[in-house]
Formats: sequence, structure tokens, C-alpha cells
Amino acid sequence: MGLILSNVKVYRIKLALVLWSLLGNSGKTQILNLVGELLGTDKIANIPIQQMNEVSKFTLGSIVGKRLISIGDQTGSEIKDSSVFKQITGGDAVKIEPKNKQPFYYIFPGGIAIACNNLPSFQDDKGGHIFERLCVVPCTNTIEHERRDSALLDKMLNERNAIFNWFLEGLHRLIDHNFKITHSSACEEAIKDYREKLDTVFRYLSEFYIITGDRADMVVKADFDRAYMSWCVLNEFAHVNKQNIRDRMEANGCPADKANIEGKRGVMVYRNLKQKEEEFQGVIQEEYTQGMKKQRNC
Repeated sequence: MGLILSNVKVYRIKLALVLWSLLGNSGKTQILNLVGELLGTDKIANIPIQQMNEVSKFTLGSIVGKRLISIGDQTGSEIKDSSVFKQITGGDAVKIEPKNKQPFYYIFPGGIAIACNNLPSFQDDKGGHIFERLCVVPCTNTIEHERRDSALLDKMLNERNAIFNWFLEGLHRLIDHNFKITHSSACEEAIKDYREKLDTVFRYLSEFYIITGDRADMVVKADFDRAYMSWCVLNEFAHVNKQNIRDRMEANGCPADKANIEGKRGVMVYRNLKQKEEEFQGVIQEEYTQGMKKQRNC
């Protein structure tokens, strides 16, 4: 928050802040309202991520001259195009097309802060790229109805000087660490769970394999694809179509390639990964067939 309240370019960290809780009433909106009061409403724009795209080109005009894109109720509906979101968080120039004016390119220096009960569903990027742009903070302390304080914001504003200095301390730590964010274990676990929910290929990889980064580590592509689809069917997960598994694997750092393996030449494999346990062999073909029959009968 100290970074947002400063004049330092927020895109140096290439992150959007996501305050997330499943049950609500955890104080997420109070935090955004507090920052809004400290900044001033004239420095805030409100654009849901779903509208950060070429179709909503006029909407982006509202970010010019602002310090914060504050999204107080981000929905969990599908986001089919995350390119503009990644451009904004990454410090890339985005095309602004004001009504009845010449379009121009603009680099947004401010930050994005999101409060949500359902994390957004990115559909176009299932590799690590989009998740590296999100700092998901799980807000797990739900306030019971009888303990909610309608005057809490006013009470915090009465302590604005102390709160601002606290935010400033965080900014100084960030600068001292060369703008590298220190993620808590709770934040890391939240982003991992989030990614696994959106990407079943990543979830399968995380459960059964280790991504080593060593090209000498490999698995046979056909075996992996068959076992992955079987696992999805038997666990009633939506699986990726066969032709898209390769793209997901490459996005997760495991490119497809030809190799000599098990005495055979030119076998298609996925590189840079190995099984967590030698005895793991996926799901046998009979179970796979049963699973596919089960899916067709649903």
C-alpha cells in the first residue's frame, strides 16, 4: 500500500494486489476505502479486469492521471483476454482511445488493487505468466455480524498519520530489497491453489511430477497425455483437449521434443520433468476406458 501512496512507479513490481476471502465481511473493502481516502477519489479509477481489453477501448481512458485502479467487487466470471491487464501491470504502453479524440499510448504508473470473494477466471493464459502478476492475500478472518463496526473507516482515518507511516515503512523495505516482494507462505499457498483450480494440467503436474529444468529428465508424451486425461475423468475434473495439452505443458516449462528413450528413436517426450515416485505409472488403460465411458454417459 505504501507503494501505491507514493510517486514510485508501481509497475516496478509487476503485481496487482488481490484481497480475497470466500465468505466476505473480512475487511477487504475497508482497506480499499481507506487507501481511497488517503489518495483522494480523483486519483482512482474503477475498471473490472473483464473490461481491460480492446473491446472496451473507451473505458481505458479513465486511467489517465490516476494512481490506483480500485476494483471493489471483482467477479469470478471468465476473462478471455488478459493482455491489457498484463500490459498495465508490466509497465507497457496501452492504447487509449478517448471519445472524439485522437488515440494515444499511455504507460500507467499506478497500481491495481482488487477485492473479491471469487478469484477471476483467466482463460487465455494457463502458464505461470498471469499468476506471476497477482499477489493474492487470503483474508480469512470473517467478522461476525454483531462485531462489525460501521464507523471503522472513520476510526482508521483518525489514525491516518500513524497508518500512513506504517505504509511508508513497508515502502522503504521494498526499496531496500530492490522491489522484490516477500510472499508469505499463506500467499504462496493461495496462488498455488488458485492456479491448480484453473489449470488441471498444472494440478496434475504438481501432484505427480517434479519440474526439474533438466532436459535429460523426460517422460513419454503419449503416456503422460493418456494418464492425465484418465486422472481428470476419474476425478471428475474438466480436462484439456489432447491438442492443447502440449501447449499447456510448454507454458509450464515442459516442452515437447523428440528423444531416444527405452531403446526407441524419435519418441515424442516432455522434457524437464520426472515422476515424484518411481512406482507411479498413472492410470492403466482399462481404467482410462472406463472413465471415458463414464464421461460419455453423463
